[in-house]
Amino acid sequence: MAAGIKTEKNVESTMRDGTILRADVYQPDRSGPYPTILVRTPYDKTRDILIEEAEILARNGYAVMLQDIR
Repeated sequence: MAAGIKTEKNVESTMRDGTILRADVYQPDRSGPYPTILVRTPYDKTRDILIEEAEILARNGYAVMLQDIR
């Protein structure tokens, strides 16, 4: 984990049809609120390029959710 960033892995969100989607959340390690960016991907939320971008954004004051889709 990068310095100054709080990370939560596999945070569950239940969709209207009951499907559970999981997201990794990156946010600054200080009190918020923060503007939030949701990235939904059909590939893999643990890809290095997505994580690097999320960490850069979190260091700059954004909360970022990387979510796998159905």
